[in-house]
Amino acid sequence: MGVIWDIGLLAASAELVAFAVNAVFVSKR
Repeated sequence: MGVIWDIGLLAASAELVAFAVNAVFVSKR
């Protein structure tokens, strides 16, 4: 159970980071 939660949090945080990086690149363009 704990491992599944960790993987879910990791995926969610990775998605947030990718979204932020994408927004930065779009604004810089």
